[in-house]
Amino acid sequence: MSPDLLLANAATVAQEILLPAAAEVDATGRIPAAHLDALAEADLYGATTSPDLTRIIEILASGCLATTFVWLQHHGLVNRLLHGPQPSFEDGDALTESLRAGTRRAGIVQAGLLPGQPLLTAERAADGWALNGFSPWCTGWGMINDVLVAARIDAGDGTFDTVVWLVIPAIEQPGLTVEPLHLQAVNATSTVALRFDGLHVGDQWSLGTDQYDQVGHAAGKGLRANGSLALGLVARCDAVLAHLTSESPFLERRDKLRTEMDNADDRDLALLRVDSLRLALSAASAVVAASGAASAIAGSTPERLMREATFLMVFGSRPTIKSGLYESLVSAPT
Repeated sequence: MSPDLLLANAATVAQEILLPAAAEVDATGRIPAAHLDALAEADLYGATTSPDLTRIIEILASGCLATTFVWLQHHGLVNRLLHGPQPSFEDGDALTESLRAGTRRAGIVQAGLLPGQPLLTAERAADGWALNGFSPWCTGWGMINDVLVAARIDAGDGTFDTVVWLVIPAIEQPGLTVEPLHLQAVNATSTVALRFDGLHVGDQWSLGTDQYDQVGHAAGKGLRANGSLALGLVARCDAVLAHLTSESPFLERRDKLRTEMDNADDRDLALLRVDSLRLALSAASAVVAASGAASAIAGSTPERLMREATFLMVFGSRPTIKSGLYESLVSAPT
């Protein structure tokens, strides 16, 4: 499908399906299956390699952040299948195609990429791997079929220099315990914590290995994609302000940040992520101020947008983003 048509499809889904139901999704804590089906019918599960993926993320996030958050995790597995070693089980190509069509859906566990002592490790076992440890986040539970897991290989000598990528079914099973989480925003994403206790994964479900120092903490491409969520929230806040005040005060700054992030290297991108979060916080705060007392009502649009801006402060963060955001907030003029 052409890039222009994908962008048009994203805009249609965001405006006609996601946005009208965003308040209900937040209130009920449930994403309708029809939302994910609509994304599949619009070929947006196949947008992994689109040159406009970050714009698509931004457009969808302006409609419903929760739905976009679940859909976004899917692309980790698709990207690995397209660019990494293929699984050795039969019909591996069929798996890739069904994921790109959205008839199968995926999530991701990146606990093995976090800095410091690894939270999730893998040891060689009979015909495969044994996973042990903890993942604080896995999004879309009950809405996804597969999970791409990044775990650090325990070399047995106290080193964990290599990451192995494995695919597991998204079901509770022997060796895998699921702990539901209640999030203060985007709770409809059905995000859970996972505990691994010797979960066996066969070699046929391996998607290869990487050196940790090359992929640790998923910099670069992930930094840019996650930044689009904040820009999408800014667009939604600006639209609310345009309705309340007939002003559109944030779009020019959003457009400038988008261009800067598109052209930034990894170091500058982390700093620009700080700017995008500050802009999202400012835009949500402006909606609260413009709405007045209505903002104090739980579930109101201003209250929800403020919670979502707060959530984005910690989602997909990195040490440089966290410290940069903190410093910018405590040093801001009063």
